[in-house]
Amino acid sequence: MINKKIVRYCLSVLIIIISWFLFNTISNAASFSASISKSTVNVGDTFTVTVKANNAAGMYNVNSSNSNVSVSSGDESEFLEDGTATITYKAEKAGSTTITASATDMSDLDDDTKTVKGSKSFTVTIKEKKSSTKKNTDKSSSTKTNSDKKESKTSKPSFTSVNEKVYATGSVNVRQSYSTSSAVIGSLSKDESVTRTGKSSEWSKVVYNGQTAYINSAYLTTTKPKEEKKEEENTVEEENTIEEENTVEEENTIEDETEETGEEPKVKLKELLIEGVPLQPEFSSDIYEYTVVLDKKTASELNITATPDDESSNVEIVGNTQLGVGENVVTIIVRSEDGEDITTYQVTVEVPEGAEFSSSDNSDLYKYIGIGIAGLILVIIIIVIIKRRKKDDDFNEMYGDYNLTNNDADEIPNSLKKDKKAELDKDIEEKEESNDMFTNDSNSRRRGGGKHF
Repeated sequence: MINKKIVRYCLSVLIIIISWFLFNTISNAASFSASISKSTVNVGDTFTVTVKANNAAGMYNVNSSNSNVSVSSGDESEFLEDGTATITYKAEKAGSTTITASATDMSDLDDDTKTVKGSKSFTVTIKEKKSSTKKNTDKSSSTKTNSDKKESKTSKPSFTSVNEKVYATGSVNVRQSYSTSSAVIGSLSKDESVTRTGKSSEWSKVVYNGQTAYINSAYLTTTKPKEEKKEEENTVEEENTIEEENTVEEENTIEDETEETGEEPKVKLKELLIEGVPLQPEFSSDIYEYTVVLDKKTASELNITATPDDESSNVEIVGNTQLGVGENVVTIIVRSEDGEDITTYQVTVEVPEGAEFSSSDNSDLYKYIGIGIAGLILVIIIIVIIKRRKKDDDFNEMYGDYNLTNNDADEIPNSLKKDKKAELDKDIEEKEESNDMFTNDSNSRRRGGGKHF
């Protein structure tokens, strides 16, 4: 009984030690992580990015993809040791920006030869401030009548799906909707280009800073600036030799040519899949806008597979993380190897009210898998010890206090086993003889009938 109590006590201590070791190893694992306070803000609002080094030390770097935000407080690059740092940004102008936080030259505090890596990107949407009175700042709308404005508000234009690069013929506003009274979210300078995904008689639907926007089609052209300058030079030369009426006709011809649709995109996707949800409409390389609707039990990050038709092309996915309730725009940008040709696909992700967001970060999963494996190993060790102990008990019961160096009953010499068996058989015979003698003596006393003194 004493031996069994000692074994149980030792097993309990062993379990406690192993559990503490596993917990301490997991909790002290070196890592780098980052989080953001808001993914949608208005112009003038602030948001914070928090970086954390867990049991690690080194430099971190946080930067934004454009000038739509500025640093209000904190350092975008600094040395950090087993702690957190916060950087506050201020939204300067409407649009969107991508904030990327990464560990640079960071190592494990317990082993400085181990490099700690980590990177996290966040897409922040910046909206114009809502005001009670909106002023029309678009110069091009000064000649439009009030009836034209009302018509543009009430009637939704029909857009033809295209995918082409267009250039601004002059300074023009980029608007949130297809109306001159809608909010201005940015502007294009002359010769600046954007990708046009839809075209109506008056408005063009474009991709501006990763989101859908609208520009008056009269101020866009598919002709590259260099080609346009050559045409203008030719026109000037012709004006010197040809009559004014012929020059006017040629200018009209040039304007007509600039209105024609561009060439077929040279780079496309051959496959576009979103795990767990279907695309609407069904994917086709010639369709550039899609919609998906998530249910209430969804994830805050979509697992998107986008495969280009040319293996040398590069694919960039923007906006598939930090999803919020309502409409979320995910942009898939396909670039040729030299970066000359660009094709854009857009997926509008609709998240319903009351959606339950779950993180797709696998760090917790790996942690639980590690604990499970360690627990399984521990159970196997305990089972082996119990079986070994039972085997030793059976050995001691049969062979007494005989001990070998490795305490293994399988290595007991066969001669000893035979001797022990003979010894046990002899003990049994002696007990049987003793019992027989006692029985005979009792019987003889009964037959004598006398008393023995």
